[in-house]
Amino acid sequence: MTAATGWRLADRLKTMPSVLAGPILRHTSDTTVTVWLALQQATTVSLTVYDNDAAAGAPVAATAEPAPTVAVGTNLHLVAVTAKVTPPRPRLSEGVTYYYDLRLADGRRLKDPGVLSNDADEAERLQTVVFGSDKLPSFALPPADLGRLRILHGSCRKPHADEYDGLAAVHHLIESSYWASNDTDPWALTRPHLLMLTGDQIYADDVADCMLAMCTDFGDTLLGWSGEQLPGLDTMTSAAFPPGTRAQVVTEVGGLTGSLVDLAELAKSQLMGLGEYLAMYLLVWSPVLWPATLPRTPSLHDAAERERVELMRGTLPQVRRALANVITYMSWDDHEVTDDWNLNREWCRRVWGEEGMTDGRPLGRRIVTNGMLAHAVCQAWGSMPDQFTGDTPGARLLAALPQWDGDPAHQSVLDRLAALLGVPTGKLPAGGVDRLPRAADSLRYHYRLTWTGRPFEILVTDSRTTRSFDPQPMEPPAVMSDEAIAEQLPAVADPPYLTIAVVPGPVLGVPWIEEKQEERTPEMIWGHDAEAWGLRQRTFHRLLGQLAHRPRVVLLSGDVHYGFTIHLSAWNRQPYGTSTPLATPLRSEIAQFTASALKNETNSYLDLTTDKLQGVGWNALPGFAWVPHNPADEVGWAEPLRYWTEWRPAGSTTPQPYFQKNPSRLDVSVPHEFPHYYVPEHWRHRIRYGTGTRSDKQPPVTPLTRPAPDSDKAAFTSWYGGLTTASAYARRARSGTQLVGNNNLGEIRFAPDSSPSRPALAARHILWWQMTAAGQPAYSTTFDVTLDPADASAVPPSYVERPQ
Repeated sequence: MTAATGWRLADRLKTMPSVLAGPILRHTSDTTVTVWLALQQATTVSLTVYDNDAAAGAPVAATAEPAPTVAVGTNLHLVAVTAKVTPPRPRLSEGVTYYYDLRLADGRRLKDPGVLSNDADEAERLQTVVFGSDKLPSFALPPADLGRLRILHGSCRKPHADEYDGLAAVHHLIESSYWASNDTDPWALTRPHLLMLTGDQIYADDVADCMLAMCTDFGDTLLGWSGEQLPGLDTMTSAAFPPGTRAQVVTEVGGLTGSLVDLAELAKSQLMGLGEYLAMYLLVWSPVLWPATLPRTPSLHDAAERERVELMRGTLPQVRRALANVITYMSWDDHEVTDDWNLNREWCRRVWGEEGMTDGRPLGRRIVTNGMLAHAVCQAWGSMPDQFTGDTPGARLLAALPQWDGDPAHQSVLDRLAALLGVPTGKLPAGGVDRLPRAADSLRYHYRLTWTGRPFEILVTDSRTTRSFDPQPMEPPAVMSDEAIAEQLPAVADPPYLTIAVVPGPVLGVPWIEEKQEERTPEMIWGHDAEAWGLRQRTFHRLLGQLAHRPRVVLLSGDVHYGFTIHLSAWNRQPYGTSTPLATPLRSEIAQFTASALKNETNSYLDLTTDKLQGVGWNALPGFAWVPHNPADEVGWAEPLRYWTEWRPAGSTTPQPYFQKNPSRLDVSVPHEFPHYYVPEHWRHRIRYGTGTRSDKQPPVTPLTRPAPDSDKAAFTSWYGGLTTASAYARRARSGTQLVGNNNLGEIRFAPDSSPSRPALAARHILWWQMTAAGQPAYSTTFDVTLDPADASAVPPSYVERPQ
């Protein structure tokens, strides 16, 4: 590799400000505020919150004692510092813009030289984290008025993917609300209130060679270790495997599957060492560590990758400012660790091992452990700080972390860290046991968010470490085990008016894509991640059954690299997973809002690039299935319906359903085109595949008239040409109204007159897409969904028949 002069971190670190990444505003309730940041020196950090940007008067919240940073390495110190409301104030208020400041042990604050920036001008230093003329970063709590609530969401952010970064659009939305605010519409009620990052905040497996060069070098410098000796590699460190050379070792020695199916370029630069994972987080959240010129590598992909990485790098200042000014929550998917992480039983056999079958791979175990550890201190700590204080697994993890230095002589420290993280404590048990062993006192990665007086809750789920696996090694997994579904989405007697649930992968998928994923080929399983909820109907209906007790649900998902909206209306007499019918059937409305990818456009998917998916929509290309009905109606039963258990009139020739599946389902989209049935349904569903409205106005298409039969050849040639043009235009006009395959950011809003006193809730999903170099979206697509559990006509009728 040819090093570009001046890019190595050791030559530049001492010239950098103290804060390497952050501040990022994290978990914020009505009584606490948490801010995460990464520094290059050990220190303590105090957090104070004010109701004005001049920091005048008494703070409304403050830390009781300065929070010490955690020494992850010699030159990397992390902290998630929490301020609590100051008496006699009971809680923070809605409708107020709050401002916060940080103070280091030496007395320096955010505005001071060398904290956020070395710039001599104070205003320039503050511009790294403030909007307009403000003097401090700010936020506002989510309001109780749903008509004022703004929630942003997104997923899948790969630096070397095509086009500009969708996360920069968060900055645009905050800034535009700042300048548009006035006395009638104050900034606290018009700005985005929450940002939900729903998975794949980093890509650890599919890494540009120039990014790996930086991650390896920066990680070694930040940690200050002599090198993390990786198991199974004769004490070699990750530096022994330069960019572009890792696919074989991580596949054959580590057991990972990102490059298992003729895709060697995907895992050619898989992150391996802990320092590499940590450096990646700092690089994607902050411009501080970036050199003036990116390193060059001899890879054939180098020039193209560097060009695409520069597109992301250009808007990192906006990303940093945005993350400092909106309450941000995060949850993981597979790419934070590695592609296909815990995909199915075969993956577990390869990496963790299975009793009596395989031994597992120590290198794969180490790579996964490093990814989980980096996620814990960079993402989970800020999302759920209560799990990192007192006598908790997170607190014990933070206490033990400084003792780990990559030396095999201290393996017992790493083993303890791994157990606290929830890394499997051993092999997958034999005999068809469907779950991985896990320490009882390990971190749990799901959490619930509420604010006093708000008519909604947010449930953030974990679908990577709570799976169950089919006895057949290549069968799709239960994305969440039955126990995990019950724990993370608990049934409650008095549910809130609205539940927002973050589920990383879409529960309701694109039918023609999921049909293709049913093919049990290595290419489909490993190349296209065959783990959709719909591939395992028992788990799919178990989740829907669990949600049946909540009248209005908004699912936020990502993962798939295209955005869309699906609406499901459900009637449940006996939700799947229960054993007895309900005295009163339940009605629930579910809107699924999928936003993906923030930056992973045009990644090949099922032989289609995502921008082409944008033009295809719900109707697939030839060779695939397509959505046969929209809406699609289905009825179902919680157990198999067998021919010999059903009453049949003597001499009747009416066909009887012979359903041996569990659950049993019947498509009733078209009346009279399905078998008669005599057993009352346990549930009835109607699914609507959303078509939105683009922000740009499309001119009308000029009607084409077919030439008369006796017209000359030129007339028909012109007509055919017009048809071709009109067809192409129609595809462009439809593009982005059903599936959005360009880089996108999602936003959720509700109708201005929304009220818990009304049964109907009008929800709006806006996908902002096709970003510019300035981080502004060029287009948006708006999907409108009405969630009205009182509307009996929203679900299909019953077609059950009485015996004659």
